[in-house]
Amino acid sequence: ESRGESMGFSIRRTYSAPTYEPVLYELTAKGAVSRFTGFSPARPPEGMSGSGSICGICAGSDGGLVLLENSFASAETGEAGSASAGDLTPVYESRDVWLLHIYGPDGAERCRVDLGALPGTGQAGARSLACDGSGYIYVLDGAGRVLVLDRSGAYVSRSPEGGGFDFLSS
Repeated sequence: ESRGESMGFSIRRTYSAPTYEPVLYELTAKGAVSRFTGFSPARPPEGMSGSGSICGICAGSDGGLVLLENSFASAETGEAGSASAGDLTPVYESRDVWLLHIYGPDGAERCRVDLGALPGTGQAGARSLACDGSGYIYVLDGAGRVLVLDRSGAYVSRSPEGGGFDFLSS
């Protein structure tokens, strides 16, 4: 029994992390820089804090833009326990989401695809992004597999398990 428990109270450490959002800027041919208003980052679910990052970007075959975003969120769940040092470590719920944003040449977002919801993708994450002249989008996941989507974000195929790819290049 800890001293805190014998005195009738428990110690709980609370921590609130800030939320960080990625921002995307555009550069005109004349050198003017402005915030790209077409990009809206994923928000953490209610009650969770988190951060996001832009992990890949490439030009689409139609002059649009394809963007890979990672959004991470976490929140403390449950009680931390009594006053012993090991019990002060809180338990966290976390969520890691990989999103593919597809924009048209006008800068309007055509679609947003949750890569984790596609067949056979699981929680491997994403490492690299490439587009080809035919409009196909290739995403390399953390397990070395390549996911293929068309220009509308529809699933086309995925390389077999253990695809062995290390990097994609446009």
